Amino acid sequence: RQPEAAAQIQNGAIILAALIEGAALFGLVIAGFIK
Repeated sequence: RQPEAAAQIQNGAIILAALIEGAALFGLVIAGFIK
C-alpha cells in the first residue's frame, strides 16, 4: 500500500537473500576444507 515501505521491504529481502547465499557459500567452503 505504501510505496516507501514496499521499497524498504524489497531492499531488506534482497539483503537477506544475499546474506543467506553468502552463508551457504561459506558453509560449502568450510565443508570443502574439512574433507
